[in-house]
Amino acid sequence: MNGLLPDQIRVLSQVVSSNEILISFSLQVGREKVSEWLSLCESLVTQHATSLQGKHFSLGLDLASEGSSPVQLQHLLGATSDTGGVVMLDVQGRWITTGPGPVTVSGALARTKKTKGLEILVHGTYLYIALLGELIYEHDVLDASKLPPAGIAFFRPTKQLRELIFDHAGQEIARETGVKYWADKDNRILLAVTESTEKIFQRSLLLWLRHYVLDKIRIYSEARGFGQDATDITVMTGHGDYVIEVKWMGKNEHGTTYDTNRIAEGVEQVKIYLNNDGRLVGGAVVLYDGRPLDCCTQQFDSSILHPLCQSPHIVWLESQTPSQKATTIVRSRQTLPARSVGSRTKMKRKK
Repeated sequence: MNGLLPDQIRVLSQVVSSNEILISFSLQVGREKVSEWLSLCESLVTQHATSLQGKHFSLGLDLASEGSSPVQLQHLLGATSDTGGVVMLDVQGRWITTGPGPVTVSGALARTKKTKGLEILVHGTYLYIALLGELIYEHDVLDASKLPPAGIAFFRPTKQLRELIFDHAGQEIARETGVKYWADKDNRILLAVTESTEKIFQRSLLLWLRHYVLDKIRIYSEARGFGQDATDITVMTGHGDYVIEVKWMGKNEHGTTYDTNRIAEGVEQVKIYLNNDGRLVGGAVVLYDGRPLDCCTQQFDSSILHPLCQSPHIVWLESQTPSQKATTIVRSRQTLPARSVGSRTKMKRKK
């Protein structure tokens, strides 16, 4: 490989209009081979643009090794897992290995500077080409006019499942922003038609996860296996599957009621899934709580949790508008005994 200095690379990139010529000269590889390798990488991203939406990984060129098989979508998705990051390909575009590494521009520049190599950093359909520690080109493979992608806080890997669940709660569930679930908001009665109460929350969470889970291969519901009941949501990733059980508490318009026992039921159900299916590497229970706030005890026996199951995620459902909440707060203050108010005032003065 050629040992050009960064300043020399910058000067050469200004003189040479073709990235292929620049890469060929810098790495001492035939221009035709470079052109074919770049075209293969771009076509992979273009072909799988839908599956790669919101995903980040890097494609690296290894001139010293030979790959074992043509690169496939599964290799790209595998690079978005907790242990992935960089997919190494030989000059023919065959897959060699997938290894860890930060999938940022600075990460790609640091790696190519150290290895004196070439990487294509992929952020969705936007590509950054890093050569010998320098960024030589960037563009979107579907639309050349597009600017670099802006950061979106809601894209997360499965290791941040709790954050994914509460992102969904804040953006879609709170104040019925994305889905309607109250039949009688004043009396905190949940809907039960045209679909069941549980299905309302399950469907909304399923759609959110399908859009925002970074390392997903597939996300589906109602899958049956090993003689078990249908699972609410299963997230398939390159490093194993996650099962999510969706429950609710409170009362719906059919008169069905569920209390705190629903938490333990969900935890036990997930435990059965985890014990019976070796493909599962994690589980979670999400409960949407429609009970009045003063009834919301959430205690359960944590000893029943499976080691691979997270603590239950409980989302309390608001039923009051901000103005109604303010009125409730004011009224509650007015009903406080004068002695209590005075004692609080004295405590503040002492501080």
